[in-house]
Amino acid sequence: MEDLFTKARAEIAAKYPLIANGLVDHNNAAPEVITQSKKIIADFITHKGNDALSGGLDAFSKISLDFIRLQSRFIRSGKYRAQDAEEMIRDLYQNSEKMEGYYLDGLFLSYAFWPNHAQMLQFYKNRFLANQQEKKSCLEIGVGHGLMALSMLRNLTDVAYTGVDVSPAALKYVQRLMERQKIDSNRFALHEVNVMSARKMANISKPDGGFSYAVCCEVLEHVMQPETLLNRIHDQIQPEAELFLTTVVNIEAEDHVYLFKNTEQIRELTDMCRFQIKEELVLPLPGFPEGPSQPFNYAAVLTKSI
Repeated sequence: MEDLFTKARAEIAAKYPLIANGLVDHNNAAPEVITQSKKIIADFITHKGNDALSGGLDAFSKISLDFIRLQSRFIRSGKYRAQDAEEMIRDLYQNSEKMEGYYLDGLFLSYAFWPNHAQMLQFYKNRFLANQQEKKSCLEIGVGHGLMALSMLRNLTDVAYTGVDVSPAALKYVQRLMERQKIDSNRFALHEVNVMSARKMANISKPDGGFSYAVCCEVLEHVMQPETLLNRIHDQIQPEAELFLTTVVNIEAEDHVYLFKNTEQIRELTDMCRFQIKEELVLPLPGFPEGPSQPFNYAAVLTKSI
C-alpha cells in the first residue's frame, strides 16, 4: 500500500507532468527528508481536512508552474516584474481568497515537494532550532504559512513565540494551524504589523533585553529596503542572539521585488546590518546552468554583533 507522500507525489506527476521531475522523491532524497515530507502532508490534512489535499496539491502545482513562467521571463529580462511592495501587499497579501486557497496552501506544501525547500527546513531544524534549547523567546518576521513557527513550538516546549505579518489572511491561517495542532494559545502571539514601519514595530511587546532569537524566512526579497528590515530585527533581539534567515538569488515570483544578483550581496548586506554569518546553506536551483544569473536558495544562521 502506497504511503500518503507517494500517492500525493504521483497525483501531482499525473496531473502536472511538466513539474514531475523537479519533485522530492525516494530515489534522490535522504530518508529524513522523506519522513519530513510525509509529516508536512499529514500536518496539512490536520489543518485543512483530508478532502482539501487535492486542492492543496493543485495550489502547489500552480505555484510551481507560475514559477517556471516567471523564471523564464526573468532569464530574458534580468529584472523582476514586480517593482512596488505596497502594490503587492494590496494585490496579494490583503487578498484573503488568493492567500488562503492558493498562496499559503501552495507554499506550505512546497516544503514537502521542492528539494531546496525541504533541505532548508532540515537545516532550520538541525542547525538552528537545535541550538535554541535554553532560549525562552522568539520573534518571527513574516509568519506566512506557519510551518517554521509550528516546527519551533513543537521542538522547543518552553519558548514564547511572537509572530508578525503584514497579511491578515496569513495570521488567520497560522492561528487555525496552531489550533488544529493543539498548540497552547498562551505560547504564541500573532500581530498584523508591517515591519518596515518603526512606529508599528515599537508597539510589539518584547522581553526585557530583547527576544532570545529571531526567524525571517523568505521576506528580504519582498521589501524594497532589506537593510531596513534587518536593522529592525537587530533592534529587537538580545546581544549575540541568533537569526535564522532565508532568501533567494535570481529567483522570480509574483511577490519578489528586491533582486539579489549573487550570494555575496546577501553576505555584504548582513555584515552591513551588524550580523555575522555562523553557518550558511547555498543551494543552486536544480536544472539551471551555472552563470551570472544562476538562481539560488540561500539560508543562514546569523549572530547579532554590536
